[in-house]
Amino acid sequence: MQHILFHDYFRVDWGVVFTTATNDIPALKPQIEAILAALPPAVP
Repeated sequence: MQHILFHDYFRVDWGVVFTTATNDIPALKPQIEAILAALPPAVP
């Protein structure tokens, strides 16, 4: 998706980008938080 956003700007379907940002990404937040919580603490 990054390649298309950077290089094919005029072919981007902004409706799809908006739907992904508002519907799909927020649904991933709890999953990402669970993964991060399961990681061992960082060593300085």
